[in-house]
Parts: sequence; C-alpha cells; structure tokens
Amino acid sequence: MGTKRGIFSSKRIVSAIPSLLVLSLAVLSVPAHAFAAANISFERIDNEINEQGSRLVSAEMNGDGNEDIIVAEYGTGISLMKGNGEGTFQIPVFLYDGSEQWLAEELNDDGLADLIVYSGSTIQILLQQQDDIFLPVSSYEMAGGINGITSSDLNGDGHADLAVANRSGRIVYMRGYGDGTFDLAGQTELGSGRFPLPPTIGDFNEDGNADMLVGSQAGGTSEENPHIALWTGDGDWSFAPSPPYSARSEVTALAAEDFNGDGHLDAVSGHPGSAPELWLGNGDGTFQSSPLDGSIFESGVSMLDTGDFNGDGVTDLFAVGEGSRRSFSVAYGNGDGTFQAPVHEEDTDEEIRYYAIGDYNGDGKSDVALSYADQFTISVYMARGDGRANEDIARPVWPDDHDLTVTGATYDSAELHWTPARDNVGVEAYELYQDGHLIRTVTGATASYRVTGLVPESSYSYHLVAVDAAGNHSGNSRTVRVTTLAEPAGSEP
Repeated sequence: MGTKRGIFSSKRIVSAIPSLLVLSLAVLSVPAHAFAAANISFERIDNEINEQGSRLVSAEMNGDGNEDIIVAEYGTGISLMKGNGEGTFQIPVFLYDGSEQWLAEELNDDGLADLIVYSGSTIQILLQQQDDIFLPVSSYEMAGGINGITSSDLNGDGHADLAVANRSGRIVYMRGYGDGTFDLAGQTELGSGRFPLPPTIGDFNEDGNADMLVGSQAGGTSEENPHIALWTGDGDWSFAPSPPYSARSEVTALAAEDFNGDGHLDAVSGHPGSAPELWLGNGDGTFQSSPLDGSIFESGVSMLDTGDFNGDGVTDLFAVGEGSRRSFSVAYGNGDGTFQAPVHEEDTDEEIRYYAIGDYNGDGKSDVALSYADQFTISVYMARGDGRANEDIARPVWPDDHDLTVTGATYDSAELHWTPARDNVGVEAYELYQDGHLIRTVTGATASYRVTGLVPESSYSYHLVAVDAAGNHSGNSRTVRVTTLAEPAGSEP
C-alpha cells in the first residue's frame, strides 16, 4: 500500500470487543458467490467449521509466504487454518489449549511467528518450534487486568517489545530480549477512570523513535472525557505525554496511516453512534481534526480498520456498523484525506461477530474474513478490486423480512404477491419459477402476478429471482406452495 506506517511495524488485538472464539475441527472451503458494488467486487468462500462465534486473527505463521488465519473457541483453545495462497485454507491444526485473547508476532528472530496469549491478568509467551508446535517459555502477571496488547520495537534494538493496555488506566511497556522473555521497562499513567485501547505505534513526530497513540474507551468523570493522546518516545523507554484531543464519544477503534499523502502519519478513530474522526498528522506530533463526510459511517461503527481493497495503493476504510451487524462496508480513499461514500455489502446473511483483514491470495489486495453469531462458518471475501467503476456488478438482494404469498386460488389459477427486491440501481424484472422451471418474466415495477392454466386439485411451488438492467441475478426468494381447488360441477372441460 502507498501509505506510511513510520519505521515501526506493530500488531494488536483489542480485548474490549467480546470474546468471539472458535476451535475449528474440520474446514471445508466452499465457493459461495460473487457480489460487488461500485469499483470493488468480492468473491465469497465459505469455510465450514464445527463451532460458532469465532475470533479471527490474520498472520503469516509458518514461513511459507501465505497468509493464515488463527481461530479459537472461547476458553478452550487456539487452532491454525493454514492458507493455501489462493484464498482457501487447510483443516485447522491445534496450537494451544486455553486462552481468551492472543497475538501472533515473531519474538525470537527465527523467521517463525510466535504467540502472545493472555487472559484476565496473565500473559503467556509461546515460541514456535517446528511443525506448528508451540512451547511456553515465560509468563507474566499484570495487576489490574489486561485490555489489549500491542507488539512493536519500542526502543530500536530490533526486538519485539510489548505495550499492554491495563484496565486500571495505564499503559505498561515490557522490554523484549529476542528470546521470548521480557521484563518491565516502565509505564504511563493515563488517569483515573481511563479504559485505554492497546496503543497504536508509529513515529508521529518523525524523530526516529517509536511513539504511542492511545484512545480511551471510558471517561470516568466529566473532567475526563474520551480522547486520544500521543505519548512521544525517546528511544530509551521514556514516553512524554502531549495534550490530549477530545473525541466526540468513547474511542472503540484506532488506526494509523498516511491518509492524505503528505508523508506524515495520520490516525482515524471509531466511535459508537457517530461517524469516525480523522486526525491529520502535522509531522511534529500534533494533529488537526478533519471531519469525514457525513455519509461515511454516520451512524457509528462497531468495528473499524484499514486496507487497500481495490489495489490502487491508497488506504481505504473497512467498517461493520452498529445495529444488526449483517453487513460490512468499504469507503475508498481518494488519497487526499477524503473518502468516497461507503459501499454497503448486504448479503452476509448473519450477524457478524468478528473479522480479520489479510491478503489471502497474494494479489496485493486486502481481503476480509468474517465469523458469525449463528453460523458454523468462516467466510472469506476475496477482493477482486478490478476497478470496474462504471459497471454495475452488484446483484439484487431480497430483504430479510421479504415474503411471497398467494391469494385468490381457484381450480385453474392463483395470484402471487411479493415484497420487492432491492438493488443499487434498480430491479429490471422478476423471473417466476414454477416447480423449478421458468414460466414467466414480469417487469420490475410489478409486485404481483396471476398464474393461469393450472390443473384442478394439484400442488405447485413458486419462487422468484430478481434481475437488474446489467443482468445481475439475485438469489431465490422464499418459496410458496399453491394447491388448486376442485373443478366446479358443470365447468367446460
């Protein structure tokens, strides 16, 4: 991606989002369908699993160059779905028994990703040996509990360190020695009542040292409103606070990229009930608030992240909204700190519980993995990112509460009524199927049709398929069954 993350690479997991973990015992990759809108299109591949509600993390775990997905079952264990490099995954390999949260990072300079697992107030370090075997090498207790962890090189010695968001209002940083062991290097006090996210690491003042940008999830007293604050590092475990910036509501997500192409690191924060806020960096550790267009996730987001979904080298925004959480959206970046109106994808079918973003087929475009509340499925949405901006490739969809009913059935006819389908441009026509065979195509402005020529005392099934002007077909509507009446006495044969 054509964006600047500074000189640091960091990985984080936020434990404030409910634990949504799954242990997959068997996975079958099943191509489901392709769908799209505006200048991006996705192909969905469903991976069947034995549990539901999985937490997902993307990481390249075993040195083969393919992005993998780590999944786990709450309170049971962690497994690895190895990526094949083209968007499909192998049957999971069990890694570790029992953890609520985890993070993958290379900790001992051997080219293999290791695991930082934590639950409550305990951190355990597991080093990968070979053949997906992980051995515990150290553990640490964190008074006050853990809200999340970021791994990054905080002091410039080439080893991964840990920045731990503490539930008592502190960021605790731990020095890594490159062998899977750590010790306490210091801490920052954020104030009573603070509930910090794990920090976002970057060189925000461009002095060559790692800084920490921290968002607060809770404000405590009225004097401690939710905010984001930068702590600038000196490369030797000292972090100095800068004046905080007030946020419009509690901060539930925070990410850093160069959104406007000026070479300075910016940030975007997510909030419940209101649109995200964009914070444009000045390169000296200060920011200026740049409100996003009112159409950009205006009702708030429950999940927010970044990626390059259309392969243009510009950072885009990914979000799952509040409410039913049955869709995710992408707002394409223009490269100048502005974004296009979000593209809403509406056929995830089930409530989204968790997500991961990675390049699962190695094409340089960001893909999305989703888990659901009531599905034994992990869906991988492969971003084709083919730039078909002027081509309508979004298929019509049926509303969740749509219906197909029959009224006025006689011995040789029946009248059907249906809820109109939705389409990003408009429904052009409906195809009517009788017992699986197409019998009639009616205009998209129609929401009823009388079928004639039926046989008395016979049963028929009907369903519809919506079609738009570009020829995109919806899935099948609900099915309705019709049984005709007996032929009246004296009727003409």
